[in-house]
Amino acid sequence: MRKVFLLMTAAAVLLGVIYCGNSKSQEIHVAPNGATTTAQLPDTLSTTTDQKSGIEFSYPKDLGYTYVTPTQWPPRFVNSLEPIACDLDTQTQAMSGATSSTQTINGNSYCVWQTSEGAAGSVYVTYQLTYPKGGQYLTMSFTLRYPQCVNYPESQIATCQEEQAQFPLNTAIDAIAQSAKLPN
Repeated sequence: MRKVFLLMTAAAVLLGVIYCGNSKSQEIHVAPNGATTTAQLPDTLSTTTDQKSGIEFSYPKDLGYTYVTPTQWPPRFVNSLEPIACDLDTQTQAMSGATSSTQTINGNSYCVWQTSEGAAGSVYVTYQLTYPKGGQYLTMSFTLRYPQCVNYPESQIATCQEEQAQFPLNTAIDAIAQSAKLPN
């Protein structure tokens, strides 16, 4: 499982190298510790099992948003018995544009890595989160597309910006992560 995690990390770093951090795109971050919004995710959740790790989890098939859309979805999971260091070394950060931080959402602690890539008027952000569960460490990864709002007609720019600002990323992260069930 550690090899799968390292492979996922290498892919995220490679995407960051391609991006090179020189895009005019906006920067998207996981909301600060404990931040909440009034925006909601759909109530209807689907349950699936990650084919590689055997981890079962629930997630919204459709996020219900126009200006935030999933591209790597449903999330992928891997598990490990060993904790994973949250900090990225400065060389990895410089080469990939990746960031790492520790976040607490609804009392649950997550190590969050983010890598952004700009393409065709959008920013694609890959989130990779590691957290303890059931005596193991689970890593969940997914990618969301954030179109650049200024590329829309004037009448849609404010709506796009408001939706992206209000998107309940922390709610989604915590709901999906905490629904995860380890294989028997």
